Amino acid sequence: MPNRFPIYELFLRLYPKRYRQQYADQMVQTLADMLEDQSGRSGRLMVWLRASSELPVGIVQQNITSIGEKSMNKLAATTNKRLAIIAGVLIVIVAAVALHKWTAYTAIPNSTGFFYKNGIHATLLDQNRQLTNPMATLYGGLPGGLPLAKYDCNTQAPKGIPMTVYCQSTMRAYAKLPQDDTGKQRILQDVATIEAALKAQGYHGGGNGVTLSSLVSGTYEGKDYSPDAYYEKVVDKRYDCVFDTTVAYANPQPAAISTQFWCTRSINLLGIPHHNTYQSGKGTPAY
Repeated sequence: MPNRFPIYELFLRLYPKRYRQQYADQMVQTLADMLEDQSGRSGRLMVWLRASSELPVGIVQQNITSIGEKSMNKLAATTNKRLAIIAGVLIVIVAAVALHKWTAYTAIPNSTGFFYKNGIHATLLDQNRQLTNPMATLYGGLPGGLPLAKYDCNTQAPKGIPMTVYCQSTMRAYAKLPQDDTGKQRILQDVATIEAALKAQGYHGGGNGVTLSSLVSGTYEGKDYSPDAYYEKVVDKRYDCVFDTTVAYANPQPAAISTQFWCTRSINLLGIPHHNTYQSGKGTPAY
C-alpha cells in the first residue's frame, strides 16, 4: 500500500487485518481522488473533515464485526485492546475539535486584541473629541451619566476557518428624554449641534431617510422608527467608526433613546481584503 497519507494510513491500521488487506488501498485511492477533485483549500479541508469524521465510525463498526467472528476464547483480550485503542482515537478527535474552537474563538481574538486595543480605543476617543464629545452634549444633562468605552474582539470563522478578527471600542448610552418644554428645546438643539458636527467631520448618514434630528423629533411624537439614525466614517483607511441612535421606546411615555458610538478595526488573518460598510465618496451606507 503506497505511503501517500501517512497519518490517514496509520489510522487505517486500526481496522481488522482481513478488512484492511481487502479495502485499505481502495480507501486511500478514494481519498486521493476526492482531494484531486477540489481546486481550493476550503474544499480540500471539507474532504479531510469528512474523512476524519467517518474513520472512527468505520473502525468501530468493523472491529465489532471482526470480534463477533472470532472464537470465544480470544474475545475478551481482543475486545479490551481494540476498544482501548478506539477510545483513545475518539478522545484525540474530541480534544482536537475543542482545541480548534478555543484557538479560533478565544486565543486568536484575545491575542489579536492585545496588539490593537490601544490604537482602536485612541481612535474612538479622538473621534469623540473631534465631534466635541457628543455623548456629553446629549447625555450630560440626562439621568444616567456619561458612558465608559468598552473593548472586545471576536472572530469570523466560516466553515471553522478563522478568517477575520473584528476588534471594537464602544460607548453606549441610554436615557429617557425630558418632557417639559425647556428640556425638549434643549435636547433638540443639542441634537442639531451633534448632527452638524457629524457632517463637518465627514460622517455619512441619512441615506435611509432618517436623521438624528428627525429620529428624536419623531420620538417625541410617539413614532417608533425601525431604521436607525446611522452615521459612518472610515478613519485612516483602517478604522470604521459609527455613531448610531435608536428609539428605545416612544410609547408609552416618557420616550427614550439609545446611542452607540464605536470604532472597529478588521484584522484579516488570511490576507483577504475587508470592505467597510461604507467607503468614503463611493455611495451611501448600508443600513
